[in-house]
Amino acid sequence: MLKEGKVKELTDFAYTLDGEMLDNGYILACQSQLKSDIVVEVDFNQEKLK
Repeated sequence: MLKEGKVKELTDFAYTLDGEMLDNGYILACQSQLKSDIVVEVDFNQEKLK
């Protein structure tokens, strides 16, 4: 999740992320161009990764 900073969406994130995810700051890192320094939060919860 993007916690601080700005990115430019290279493609519309809404094609794969739902509204709740977008509202919570989820981004597609592979489809983002940094516009400032950023802070991200990554959840490595093993149950979610299965």
